[in-house]
Amino acid sequence: MKVNPYEFEELLSELWEEMGYETYRTARSHDRGVDVVAEGGNKIAIQAKRHQGNIGSPKVREMVGSPQVKNADEGILVTTSGFTKDAEQTAGEIENVRLIDGDELVDMLREHQIPSHKYV
Repeated sequence: MKVNPYEFEELLSELWEEMGYETYRTARSHDRGVDVVAEGGNKIAIQAKRHQGNIGSPKVREMVGSPQVKNADEGILVTTSGFTKDAEQTAGEIENVRLIDGDELVDMLREHQIPSHKYV
């Protein structure tokens, strides 16, 4: 995806709104590892990582340590790329943490009829 970090956050906000959530984006600085918060029956703290290389376990642990994630029902780390096996293992060991890679994100955009050409 050829999108700047703030457009990527906006894309995630739009996607979760299409899924029935109310969303808000956190402040650009000092976001404590959370970029978008989605609320609608449960509270989801979403971290957006626009990367070319795979995301490793340190980013997963960093997100989990965020106070906003601790106060949410679920923490989701979304990337335009992928995750290392170590990151996937780390997330699997932590309750209520989900990883969404670039392929799954594209599938979600299609499912909710958000035109990817706006962001690609």
